[in-house]
Amino acid sequence: MNAYIEYIKKTFSWLNKLVKDENLPLYWVYWDYMWAVIKHRCLIRQYVIGEFWKKSNPERKKCLTYNRIVKLFDKYNQKEYIHFLNEKPDFNSYFKDFVHREWLHSESVTETDFVAFVKKYDSVIIKPVDGVEGGGIRKFVLSKNPDTNLSELFADLKNENVLIEQVIIPNKHMVFGNTSVNTIRTHTFLDKNGKAHVIKAILRAGVGDSVVDNYAQGGSIYEVDLQTGTVCSRGKSKSGANHIIHPGTDIVMLGY
Repeated sequence: MNAYIEYIKKTFSWLNKLVKDENLPLYWVYWDYMWAVIKHRCLIRQYVIGEFWKKSNPERKKCLTYNRIVKLFDKYNQKEYIHFLNEKPDFNSYFKDFVHREWLHSESVTETDFVAFVKKYDSVIIKPVDGVEGGGIRKFVLSKNPDTNLSELFADLKNENVLIEQVIIPNKHMVFGNTSVNTIRTHTFLDKNGKAHVIKAILRAGVGDSVVDNYAQGGSIYEVDLQTGTVCSRGKSKSGANHIIHPGTDIVMLGY
């Protein structure tokens, strides 16, 4: 219930900001969003960030709204394998040859192994297993918190159900004046012959001191051209849309 209440609050907040930023009639935005939800099952994120409000009805019919994406998932994915992508511990275990970092799961690790892990790496990322959009992810640095009682910390994390992961050191070309690891999210489609096709790629770049690159936590997103590997769109972030220079820096992202 709390999640629904928070979503409704976010919806009104984002719609009011859209009205203010774009100088739109309040009644029209509210009515149009409700119609977009009823007709197209459009979520507030796509309506505002994806500029669904700008699109004509024929264009809207072609958009992959959340409801349409779920239908595609159900049609093309084998349900017995989906948990490998949805569940963080399952993902790390199944794709262990490609996950180039050490990690622990608080539900299955011993206190001795946890303490040894933290002392070995000093900096670790704590990631809620059930978290979404980067929520609840934080970094713990032992050398900056030398008086921390690791036994008490372990007990707290046991109750929370988290992954404790080795911190990744990013390539210097993937740092944009920020402190998070920046990633490229790729959308792929597996055809009937078993060949994978990359159909879209999005560069996610954190902003400022955030430890995550998620848009929901203040990160900025850019589309990547699949043929050239360069950023081919202006950026979008909570601080504003259609920016060429990464927020808080002098780094030109368009064409990077």
